[in-house]
Amino acid sequence: MYEIFVEHCWTVFNRTMFQTESEHWCDWEHIFSIYSRFQHCLEYYAEDLQLPFPNELAHNTILGVHMYFFKDCDLLSEELMDPPENILLGLIFAPICIIPFLVSLVVYKSNTSKPQT
Repeated sequence: MYEIFVEHCWTVFNRTMFQTESEHWCDWEHIFSIYSRFQHCLEYYAEDLQLPFPNELAHNTILGVHMYFFKDCDLLSEELMDPPENILLGLIFAPICIIPFLVSLVVYKSNTSKPQT
């Protein structure tokens, strides 16, 4: 019975994807709602039939979707950029400033504590 529902979810997803231009298939902003509806469809019917999710059939169907529609998508489609300079400097200098403070705190505590006998 679940196979019929999975086929229905696949058909709806497939039809919606082909209505979307193929150059947008790798753009998460365009695909997010379509993909989410597909996953919710699979999950809804599995829950309705009291099957675990993810299950083998749903997993294989999702894998088939990825192999067909998203096989040419790059994981790093956007070029990664450095953070702004003020944030980068703060991330660099914060640990540098904390280290001397921690060293002097350890030296101070070791000089003021009584030796244990």
